[in-house]
Amino acid sequence: MERFLDILKSITIKIGDFFDIFDLSFFISGFASVGALIVWINLFGSTQIKELINPTNINIFVIIIACYIIGLINFASGRNIRIWFLKLVAKLRKEKYYTQLKSIIISHKLDKHESYKEYLTDNKKLNQNMWRLYIRLWAEIRENSNLLLSYNLIRRYWVLAAIFDGLMMSLFLWVVVLIYWIFQPPVIGLLSPSIGWPLVGIIFIVSLFCSREAYRYAKFQMEELVATLALKKVK
Repeated sequence: MERFLDILKSITIKIGDFFDIFDLSFFISGFASVGALIVWINLFGSTQIKELINPTNINIFVIIIACYIIGLINFASGRNIRIWFLKLVAKLRKEKYYTQLKSIIISHKLDKHESYKEYLTDNKKLNQNMWRLYIRLWAEIRENSNLLLSYNLIRRYWVLAAIFDGLMMSLFLWVVVLIYWIFQPPVIGLLSPSIGWPLVGIIFIVSLFCSREAYRYAKFQMEELVATLALKKVK
């Protein structure tokens, strides 16, 4: 029975690894952005471009790949913008960006563990050391088969943060499309400001909420990462 469970576990991991190659979380923001681009092209694009994206002239596989690639771009740009903003806030507060991770480690008393002390003592290289420690914490959980449940939960938090980072950028794209529509009349006419501006405001606010949720899940991820190892190491 134990042998059967090991085989089943191995198969499950391999299936998960397959889907990790094409992380489905990137498709969500990708589809939203492609939708905005299609609306833009249909409203303002030239006849040649409209013919190019005509369903009879384009393969569905190409659309799926485009959604995935745009989703990757959304994620990369959204995460970098969020991290840049957090670093800017930390700089204005005269703090280090990774101070939050250090405070979580201290709260769980993981700073007292011998193997982690060296990462926490040099304040001049705090950001660099914290980043290396963060990678090490991930590696320790990944390599410990007894922590598989925690590892899957932490990965889920990472995926949710990635989804919201990507959605933030796709919603920004919709904001750009709507603002352009308000000022630039397409074939079907201007978007009424009484409808357009409230839509712009709502979508912009939702995009900010997405950024906030991405930050929240990234913080949950760090908390769970440190708490899991503290549970095993701190007596």
